[in-house]
Amino acid sequence: SVMIAQSILESDWGRSELSREYNNYFGIKEVKKGDGIVFETEEYVEGQSGRYMESFKKYSSKSESFNHYAKLLSTAKRYAKVKTAKDYKEAAKYIQEGGYASDPNYANKIGSVGPVLSSLELRLEDGEVCVKGPSVMQGYYKDPEQTAQAIQDGWFRTGDLGYTDKDGYLYLNGRKKNLIVFK
Repeated sequence: SVMIAQSILESDWGRSELSREYNNYFGIKEVKKGDGIVFETEEYVEGQSGRYMESFKKYSSKSESFNHYAKLLSTAKRYAKVKTAKDYKEAAKYIQEGGYASDPNYANKIGSVGPVLSSLELRLEDGEVCVKGPSVMQGYYKDPEQTAQAIQDGWFRTGDLGYTDKDGYLYLNGRKKNLIVFK
C-alpha cells in the first residue's frame, strides 16, 4: 500500500529517531508552534536540495500517527485526487502534487524498494540484482548445485531485474526467469 510505502520511506523502516522516539512515521510537520520537535531535514526549494531545521509533530503512539496520516489524506482538499487514483503510482503522484513532499522524485521513491542497506553491496549484471553482504544467505540447504547457480564469486544472484536511481534507490521491474516449483 502507498501508506506503508510512505511510512517506510519517511521513517527509514521505523529506524529514524523521529519515528522511534516521537512516533512520527510520516514526517508530518507540526501545525501548532511549540508542540513539536525540531530535526534537520532535506527539503527542495526551487528544485535545489538543502538541509533545514523543521519542527515535526509528536505523537503519543504509532496508531495515532497512522490515524492522523489517514485523516490528513482523506479529508484535506489538496489530496482529494488521491481518492480517485487508479493505482499506487497515480496515488503517489497525487500525494506529491498535493504538496506532501518537496523532493521532485518523491512519487517515484514511494514505488521503490528503498535505498540499498549500508551492510550490503549491490551490482547489476545484465539488469539482474546481485547482492553481497553478511545478511545474504550462504546457500541452499543440502543443495550445492542450486547454491552454485545462485551464488557466484560471493554474489547472490536474486533473479530480480531492476535498476537504481541517482539517489541510490533500488527499483524492481521484473524477473530474470519466472518459476513455480511444486515438490
